[in-house]
Amino acid sequence: MAREVAARRHAIDQWYMVLLTAGGRPVQTIERWKSGLWRVYLFDDSGRRDHCIDLRPRPDGTLLVTRRHRFWYTAEHREFDDSAAQEMTTVSAEGEVTVKSRPAGSRGWSSIRRDNVLVEDSPIPAPDFGDWLPFTRLLTEQGHECAATLTLHDAPAPPPRPSHPNGVQTLFTPGAQVAAEGVGASVIDVRPAGTLYMPSGRLIVADPTSASTTEPLVAAVPPGDYPVSVSILRSLRYPEMGYVAAARLTITDEPVKAWEPALCPDDDPTLLASDESIGFGVDAGMGCFVDAVAQLDEMDEDRYLDALGSDFAAEVTVAATGANMVVFRTGLGDGGYPKWLGRTEDGRIACFVADMQLIPADA
Repeated sequence: MAREVAARRHAIDQWYMVLLTAGGRPVQTIERWKSGLWRVYLFDDSGRRDHCIDLRPRPDGTLLVTRRHRFWYTAEHREFDDSAAQEMTTVSAEGEVTVKSRPAGSRGWSSIRRDNVLVEDSPIPAPDFGDWLPFTRLLTEQGHECAATLTLHDAPAPPPRPSHPNGVQTLFTPGAQVAAEGVGASVIDVRPAGTLYMPSGRLIVADPTSASTTEPLVAAVPPGDYPVSVSILRSLRYPEMGYVAAARLTITDEPVKAWEPALCPDDDPTLLASDESIGFGVDAGMGCFVDAVAQLDEMDEDRYLDALGSDFAAEVTVAATGANMVVFRTGLGDGGYPKWLGRTEDGRIACFVADMQLIPADA
């Protein structure tokens, strides 16, 4: 990605990665994760990552190495080959160090413990964006001699990625058979999930336990009553098992001609990495559709679970206004799930979809 995008992601605590090279070959990647966490990979002479280092921030503004995982490859080994000799060092929050080793070809680890923290005496300063020199100290452990300055280059732009839900052609096709992530061979069963009353036409897509603090989507629809349906994956091997693959709020039955992310006011799709999408977070194994003026009362997780019972989706009345929300289970449980809107040929909104990403794109 362009360095301007990476800098913006750094400023708002989003993931990005920097690749350091020498003589045209990779020597180190630096990944910035949320909450100030970092991950560094070092490469061997064959271009294989042979050393993974995790770091976390400390109150004094430095970074502490909390885990090192090293591989000793032979010429025959592939990257991260489990049969290679390995050593893993972890540091607990209390400073206790655990070292585990695995000889080449072994299936088990041997462990020893010791009290001293290997990196306490030389913590790494938490860098500002572009200041990668503190991380180059890790390269000297592999015998590299590092220059006093680094030159940054923008990465080539990735090819455009499909802007539509996974398996959009089959998500709501009853009887379609798919290979589902974490479920296996499955058949799709589409079920009605209720009717959502939308007095304002402004939709909130969220975990129901956090919907009262979630901004509505920017795209609005005419006020009215709109049907909700859920796509259920039924395992062919265990047909009694079912998982919600997607939920759809239908505005019109006209065909969808184009898909785009369903954005909240603060969403910025230009900050997305190539494998990311605009989504909503789930901590209670449930999602919901609800109108922005529903004036959500304080309802706990148990109430939503009681409303669902053994079903995949249910309508829940919002006591303060008499409005309703449609609650649905989310895939395999908690996580982050993309939300999309589909438009008709003339640009009107046809539907909103919450996608649990259980089936491959264009399945």
